[in-house]
This record gives sequence, C-alpha cells and structure tokens, in this order.
Amino acid sequence: MPRLNLQLIVIGQAAIIFLPAAVKADPPAKILKVSTKDDLASMDDSAQPGTTIILKDGIYKLSSPLVFRKKGVWIRSESGKRDLVILDGKKGTGQLKREHCINEIVAIKASNVTISDISICHTKDHGIHISPAKEGNIRNVVMRNIHIYDCGQQLIKVNSNGGKPLYWTDDCILEDSLIEFKDNSLMHDMGSYYYTGGLDVHGGNNWQIRRNTFRNIQREGKMNSEI
Repeated sequence: MPRLNLQLIVIGQAAIIFLPAAVKADPPAKILKVSTKDDLASMDDSAQPGTTIILKDGIYKLSSPLVFRKKGVWIRSESGKRDLVILDGKKGTGQLKREHCINEIVAIKASNVTISDISICHTKDHGIHISPAKEGNIRNVVMRNIHIYDCGQQLIKVNSNGGKPLYWTDDCILEDSLIEFKDNSLMHDMGSYYYTGGLDVHGGNNWQIRRNTFRNIQREGKMNSEI
C-alpha cells in the first residue's frame, strides 16, 4: 500500500478541520500522579506498559525530552484543561530564543501512546516527534485536546526509522487540538524560507485528523518549507 506523505500547513490566520468523531478507548488502569516538583523527564522509565501519567496543574520546565519507549502509556492533565498544564522546553530565565530551548518535548517510539489535555511549547525543533525504533511500525498514537505552540521546526513531526527495513507510523489520531505560533521568532530561518510547519508526516497510513485548528503557521515575507 502506498505511503501517505502528509503535510498540513495553513496560509493565513487559521484553518479548522472537521471530520467525524472517534470512538475513545479506555485509559490504562495503572496510575502515576506527577506534580511540578517531580522530574517529569524520568517518568518514561517509571511508567510501565498500561500506565496513565496524570499531571497536576502547573508549568513543567523540561531540560530533556519526555521519551515514550514502552507501549500503552497515556499522559494527560488531571483537570482535563490543557492550558493549565504546560510542558515548557525553554532553558533558563533569559530571552526566548531557539538556541535556548531543548530539541523536543515529547518523543514517541512505541505504539498505543496517548497524549491528551496538555500544552507543549518552546523547543528548538519539534513539540511532538514520532519515530519508530527497530521493532517495527508504530501504531495507534492518539493526540487529543492538546495545544502546541512556538517550536522551531515542525510542531508535530513524524519520521521513519531511517533504516532497512523502513518502519513508519500508522493508524494515528490528532483531534480537538490547537496547533499554532504565538511568537514566530522561534521559526527556523533557512535564509530563503522558514523550515517549519504544523503537522509533517513523512509516511503513514490511516491517519485521522479532525476538529483541529492550525493558526499562524505561515510567516509573512518568506515561504515555509512545507508549502
């Protein structure tokens, strides 16, 4: 079956995508509650398959990515209000610049991972980066009711494993989310264009993208690399 190369880029202020509603799966039974006092980046090792990481309200300053290597892990806010839980990749207290941010907030390398009801911001490259490991294709990643903003490159990036054989990411959902730039100074300036975008899927089958808003992805004066 041919691979879909999906690039969602918006010219102008906003675009809203509507598709039918999804059937929501039940979250895993194991619960791991986390507050801003905890080391969130270490939770990927603590969370065994079948675990839900529940985040209390607050701003979580990450010094390294949160990497999901195990199948069947969920992460969500306790309140269900995405703007009350912010995963922030800006390092230190100085001026907001691309070089002052970590590379990415969330790296997904396993199937059946769900991210919901949180905000993600301020990275050098991506807010969420999905790429398979050596075990095979990734499937059933769900991104629901998330707010991703102000990342240097693609806000959501999906790559293959880059090896032989090639593995990809299939059967995923992005819904009810806001993907935007509030501060476009973080966009990766390549000289003649900005290397950035909203959602960039290099290869994947059966993706469902619905009821999302992509806003301020295009910056005046130069074209984006995704267009």
